[in-house]
Amino acid sequence: MSVIIDVSEQEYKKCLNFATEVSKTTKYYSNSNGSSTDKQINDHCVSKVAEIAVENYLRAKGSWIIKETDFSVYKGSKKSWDSDLIINDDVSVHVKSQNITQAKKYTPSWTFQFGGRTGRKDKLFADPNGIIAFCIVNNKQVDIKHILYADNCFNILRDPIVKHLIGEKKVAYLEDLDKNFNGFVI
Repeated sequence: MSVIIDVSEQEYKKCLNFATEVSKTTKYYSNSNGSSTDKQINDHCVSKVAEIAVENYLRAKGSWIIKETDFSVYKGSKKSWDSDLIINDDVSVHVKSQNITQAKKYTPSWTFQFGGRTGRKDKLFADPNGIIAFCIVNNKQVDIKHILYADNCFNILRDPIVKHLIGEKKVAYLEDLDKNFNGFVI
């Protein structure tokens, strides 16, 4: 099961503007094996588009959004690795996104910071009651593939296909999600 959500032109432009501004402050991005400004802008835009789509989906399902998509630009150590959204009774929602081009190149999958030399680890590993939304983004169209409780996903994470990311990241592959889970929790 998946759900297609289209974001509006206005929402998309807001995401693109955010991505352009945040790319000017992303010193940390070099630690994530990404260097070109265009790639940074695209990655940040894709992430925000997915967040907006998931927020719109959750609202349509009757969820009470406590923390909306954040468009603030933080510098350096002020950058938050907290959940993307908070709904209902303080349920954290972590939105994982992948650009359709990357999904076709590698395979539909979503990476998680998992320590290694940077020491960064996605906060959802300390929040097993949180929810993860897995999305594929094609410009303004978002295919929400799964929305699952985080603790259900931990045992299916694998090493990345990209060899130099092994030890730094773990990956949820769509084939594993489809094989092990059916539907959305919300």
